[in-house]
Amino acid sequence: MPLLCLLLVIFLSQNVSAGEFGKDISAVKEDVMMFRLKESSEPIIYGSLLTGMSFFFDREIRKDINSSRSSTNKALSDTGNLIGNPYLSFFTPLSIYGFTEKESKLNRSSFRAAESVFFSTAIAGAISIATGRKRPENSKSPFEFNPFSFSHDSFPSKHMAASTALFTTYAKFYDNSYLYIFPVITAFGRLYENKHYLSDTLFGATIGYTVASYLYKREGLKKPSYLPLIMISKEKVMFALSFNY
Repeated sequence: MPLLCLLLVIFLSQNVSAGEFGKDISAVKEDVMMFRLKESSEPIIYGSLLTGMSFFFDREIRKDINSSRSSTNKALSDTGNLIGNPYLSFFTPLSIYGFTEKESKLNRSSFRAAESVFFSTAIAGAISIATGRKRPENSKSPFEFNPFSFSHDSFPSKHMAASTALFTTYAKFYDNSYLYIFPVITAFGRLYENKHYLSDTLFGATIGYTVASYLYKREGLKKPSYLPLIMISKEKVMFALSFNY
């Protein structure tokens, strides 16, 4: 997979002009500088509350899912884990960005999707190292933590952060809430494979949704606007449109 990622980056660099790519990278830096936690507090607050409450149901949910083994659930689980793979979630929209017409909706949404996945996965990864929660497959209790052990990374789920960031971006750009079914499938896959507790997936989804929502708003601020202008002189009357970035 790392080799495939490297080859894709090299290929994209040949298809996206230095000026266009540099402009978008500058936008990424600006997005980071402009981020304010207060402005994105609502999804964090609600997501954290749900996550906190779900801790009390982690054990029961785990038992219920472990008792529902079937070929159909296995296939659904495999699909969810594939959808939520952070590498695929990042490089799929990035490749679409490289192939599509510049500044088109698909082009812009794909760039924002890749950006959202990157930051969501990085944030989830950093928190998982700090908390050091043991995965369900290696623990007897949902409350086993070993901070900064670098060997346990259950809370939060990076797969859920990536999947939610990816599909939240497209759902917002295309106003299609049905796309949220894919992060739900990812959550089922992580639970079914005993990789995460319910609370892990909920907080991963909170991170992904918060980051994607913020970057979607940032993209909206960059949309061009048209202002009508009327210029009147003794000789003529002129109507024009002012185009502002």
